[in-house]
This record gives sequence, C-alpha cells and structure tokens, in this order.
Amino acid sequence: MKKSISPEPFFPAMPVVIVATKDGDNINFAPHGMSGQLNYDPPLLYVSVIKNHMTAKIISKTKKFSVNIPNTEVLKKIKYCGSVSGAEVDKSKEFDVFYGKKDVPMILKCPVNMCCEVYETIEIKDMIVFVGQVTEAFADEECLLDDMPLATKVDPLICTIQGKYYKMGREIE
Repeated sequence: MKKSISPEPFFPAMPVVIVATKDGDNINFAPHGMSGQLNYDPPLLYVSVIKNHMTAKIISKTKKFSVNIPNTEVLKKIKYCGSVSGAEVDKSKEFDVFYGKKDVPMILKCPVNMCCEVYETIEIKDMIVFVGQVTEAFADEECLLDDMPLATKVDPLICTIQGKYYKMGREIE
C-alpha cells in the first residue's frame, strides 16, 4: 500500500561538487548537491545556488566559475567549506588550485574539473540556477578510460537530501 508523502522532489542521491569562484584575489569554494549535466552540444551543466550566498554574487558579477568533482579524500574540507560563509571566512587556502586559459580557479585535489562561463541564469524563488557552458575540462590521468573519466576511478561523492555522504556503489548490469 502507498502512503502519501511530501511533494518535495525525491531523488535517492545527488552528486557532490565544489564550485570555485574568484573575484579579484578572493577565491571561494562552496560544495553543492543541486547540480547536474544538461546538454552535450554545447556542453552545459547547472548549479543551483542560494541568491544571497557569496557564490551566487561572484558568479553573477564575473560570469564564470568552475565545477570540481571531489572524491572521498577531501570530504573533511567539503564539510568545512559547507559549514562557513565565504563572506565571513577566507576559504581560499583550503585547496591548492590551478588555472586553464581562463582566470577561474580549479581544485588540484579533485579528479575532474570543469571551467564554465555563464550560458543562462534562471531565478527561482530564493535560488539562482546558473547554466554554465563548459569551456575547458581536466581530469587526473589515472581516472581516464579512452580519454573520458571513469566514475569508479574518480570515486565521486554523492549526498542525500538528509545531508549524508556516500561513495558510489558497484556497477550492475
């Protein structure tokens, strides 16, 4: 028998990403779970950010950001960056960064990194959904299979709406 539940959308898990932004010399890192892929050509992804958070303000100003796919190795730093505001705490020293052709920081310790330029912005209540066009992508060589990241080698984190973190499970046919 089915029981009526809250109409809040339920998805078993969301990918954990770290959004990195830069405004002048200020680098900010913010973990996000409400993110995903939208399109292949052009390559588009999205991140949903609370409007009054520093991440949203910087992306709105600079029109660029990076999405970094972390693994379990950086979980403590993810939790820390998610528990403090970049407006109150300098999080720039939490991760070593590198840059591609754009002036957008990407996290060296994350196995996959994508540099994005804002393609479209959608405002929904207190959120801003930034649709980013991936202009550059990088991956650790040991995570690649035929020049594409292999999820089991990347070891990405997923989270639930309850705020619990998990590793990806095993492949099934």
